[in-house]
Amino acid sequence: IERMIQMSGKLTVLANLVTKSKEEGERVVIFSQSIKMLDMIGHVLFSKECRFLRIDGKISSFTERQRLIDLYNTERDEYF
Repeated sequence: IERMIQMSGKLTVLANLVTKSKEEGERVVIFSQSIKMLDMIGHVLFSKECRFLRIDGKISSFTERQRLIDLYNTERDEYF
C-alpha cells in the first residue's frame, strides 16, 4: 500500500488528508468516476484503519443508497 501511495500523487494527497482529518476529528466524502480508483482508495483507507462506506455504480437500488447515506449521517463517530 505504501508503495502504491508513493507512486500516485492523488493517493499521496489522500493519505495526508486522511491522517490530518483523523487527528482533527473530521470526516471526508470522496468522489471518483473510476471503480479502480475507488478500489485503491479503499485499500488506503483500510491501511489507515478508517471505517468507511462506499456507494458506487454496483449499488443500483435507491433504497440501499439511501440506507448507506443515512448510516453515514447518523453514525458520525463510526465512519470516516
